[in-house]
Amino acid sequence: MTQLLQRLADTVNHLTELACQLTDALHQQLTLLNGGSAHELSNSSDTVAQLTMALNSTDQQRTSILASLGLNPQDLFDPAQVFAQHPLKDQVVVMWQRCYEALQECQQLNWHSGLQVKLQARQTEAALAILLDLNNNTQLYDPKGKTHKESHGHRLGLA
Repeated sequence: MTQLLQRLADTVNHLTELACQLTDALHQQLTLLNGGSAHELSNSSDTVAQLTMALNSTDQQRTSILASLGLNPQDLFDPAQVFAQHPLKDQVVVMWQRCYEALQECQQLNWHSGLQVKLQARQTEAALAILLDLNNNTQLYDPKGKTHKESHGHRLGLA
């Protein structure tokens, strides 16, 4: 039992580290959404995906250890109860709280990133609608500043 509790403590510690790394990666991703290059954003998104997969895998280890301890992994994890008589109790409780707070911040950052992506998609759609003259109402200008109802075979007009 002591070995399982030590493994559980190590797993909670690893979850906390991953959650903090994911928080940092999501902060970076949100910053890049507001002005980074496509390459940087792609790398950042890959990092977020890798950390998310590692976090999920580590949480599966946690639930497996809880099941081995005879606890229902679907129940709310209370480290103070699980580690009641263990010397690592206080340390694990603090780590779990940090992990929980980091994961809440990850949810908020992910939500903000989603809003940013939706906003940029709307702006891109509006720009494309103008550029592609979807409504055939957009007037195009020639180099002399004169408008033309038709683009004379050019979708974007004359330059």
